[in-house]
Amino acid sequence: MPVLVVSNAKGGVAKTTTTVSLGAALAIAGYSTLVIDTDFQANATTSLGITDYKPCLKEVYLSGGELESIIVQTCVPKLDLVPASLELINLQNLPDLTWLRNRVKQLPSSYQFVILDTSAAFSPLTVSCLIAAEHVIIPVQPHPLAVEGVYSLIEILAATRRNYDSATILGILLTKVARKEKGVQEVVQKLRSKLGHLVFNTEIPESAKQPISTNLHQPIFYTSPRSSSALAYKRFCKELLQKLQIDVLL
Repeated sequence: MPVLVVSNAKGGVAKTTTTVSLGAALAIAGYSTLVIDTDFQANATTSLGITDYKPCLKEVYLSGGELESIIVQTCVPKLDLVPASLELINLQNLPDLTWLRNRVKQLPSSYQFVILDTSAAFSPLTVSCLIAAEHVIIPVQPHPLAVEGVYSLIEILAATRRNYDSATILGILLTKVARKEKGVQEVVQKLRSKLGHLVFNTEIPESAKQPISTNLHQPIFYTSPRSSSALAYKRFCKELLQKLQIDVLL
């Protein structure tokens, strides 16, 4: 059961969109998948059709219970969710950084993938996600300031690995790519030349369809299945499976 975390020190780089789209793509392909929303803004939760309050990680932490007790079904068959809420604000200063990893290990073996969605702020809860996961996916918008977030995360991962057996970088995913915009091509080339071995071949284009999908609380495969964004995320899912050396069902 690969445990993935989608993270970046910069906001607005499609972390949640990537989490939701990858989770949905895996589920649609037949893989039983669990998304764990650790962001108090709960964008992954609402994007998957859960708009009313549900218990979140805070309740599990305080009760000493299991993640399985708060898992809910989403609008996508085979895709389940540990929802988030504003209550997670009170869990940002998590004292035991290995708590989440221990809970993830106790999840039912029926799940073939677990994906953790994180907030942009690097709180102890975010660090605990890096410790809980095996692989990190870093979404990056090809903008100079966003690229800096990659190097910040790489430094944090290196520091975390010195103390914990934490996640390694599976790959960097270029998101919101608008190649016609001035400077975008140069940033993409720079990133691929410096970190080419880490950068996924797939690029996720900027898409006007994605905000519509978010507003409808459904993955883009349901709202705009033939859009450039949906097709790109499907390619990304296939590339990820190949990188993990898992049979591709797509």
